Amino acid sequence: MKQLLTMLHREWMEWRKVVYIILGVFVGLTVLSTYWTYRAANKLEKKSFIIRSDGDTLSVESSIGWGGFEWNSSGEEHPDSLDLREKMRSKPGEFFNFLAWLLRGLMIGINLLVLSVSVFYLADALYKERADGSTFYYRSLPVTDFALLGAKFIFGYLGILVLSYLLSSVVALYLPLSMPGIFKEMLSEASLSLSQIRWGALFLDWGMFHIIQFIWLLPFAMYFLYISASVKGRPLLIGAGILILAVIAWQLIFGKIGFQNQIAVHLGFFSNIISEQWYNIPETLSSNAKIDLFGSFTGYLITLRTFVSLLIGGAFGWGTYYMYQRNIEVT
Repeated sequence: MKQLLTMLHREWMEWRKVVYIILGVFVGLTVLSTYWTYRAANKLEKKSFIIRSDGDTLSVESSIGWGGFEWNSSGEEHPDSLDLREKMRSKPGEFFNFLAWLLRGLMIGINLLVLSVSVFYLADALYKERADGSTFYYRSLPVTDFALLGAKFIFGYLGILVLSYLLSSVVALYLPLSMPGIFKEMLSEASLSLSQIRWGALFLDWGMFHIIQFIWLLPFAMYFLYISASVKGRPLLIGAGILILAVIAWQLIFGKIGFQNQIAVHLGFFSNIISEQWYNIPETLSSNAKIDLFGSFTGYLITLRTFVSLLIGGAFGWGTYYMYQRNIEVT
C-alpha cells in the first residue's frame, strides 16, 4: 500500500498542472455562465424578451442586443406579442422542467468533457516514460510493477471519474444558489421550489451512473494503457486509428447481415440509459410534490455487458503488464 501511495503522489506531482487547468476552466465557465444567467434575468425584468407569431413561425426577440431566433410552431396558436416572463409564469411546470433539464445537461456535459482528459492521459502515461528513458529508473526502485501500473490506472481513470462526479455535483449544488431572484419568484408564485428535487437521490443515482461508466468503459481505458505500453510513437493517434479501422472493418464484414457494430453500440448505450432514466416533470405540480430527476441505474450493474466489459478490460490489463515488463524503449 505504501508503494502505491508513493506512486500516486508521483503521478499527482507530474500531472497536477493539468488538474489545475481543468479546475481553472471549470471555475471560469461557471463564472461566465453565472454572468449570462444574470444578464438574461435582467432582460426578463425589463421585459425585453418578446414572443411574436407570424403564421406558423414563432420568434423570440430581444430589444437589447441579443437578436432573435425562430422555430416552426405549426398547429399552435400564439398571440402577436407576449411578454416571455408572463408566459413562463403562466406555465411554471414547463419552466421548472427547463431548469431541471438544464441541471442534468450541465452534469452530463461536465462528465463527457472530464472523461475526454482520461484518454489523453492513458495514451501518454507509459509511452512518455519509455520515450525519455525514465521507465528504467522507476523499475530500478524498490517498487513493484503492479504498484506503478496501478497508480497510473487509479490516477488516470478512477481519479478522472471521481473528479467528474465532484465537479458535476458542485454544479448541481451551485445552480440553486446562483439562480437570479426573478426565477425564484416565478417558481414561488406557483408555490414551487427547487428544494422539491430529491437531491440525495440525485447524487446517489449520479454516483451509480459513474460506477457503471467505470465498468463499461474499462476495456477502452485498459486498451489505451496497453497502446501506451506497446507502440513506439504517436500512441493517441495509433490507438484512436485502430479503433476507427476496427469499426469500419466490422461494418464491412458484418454490416451486410445486420449485425450491429458492438464498439459503437457499447459507447452509445450510455445515452440510451440516460434517456431511459431521464424523468420528465409534469406540467402540473403541487407544492408538496417530491421530484426525481433520474431513475435508478442499479439494474444495469449486474448484466452480461458488465461481465464482458470486465473480461475484456482484464485481458487488456494483462497485456499491458506483459508489454510493460518487456520494457521496450522508444528509439
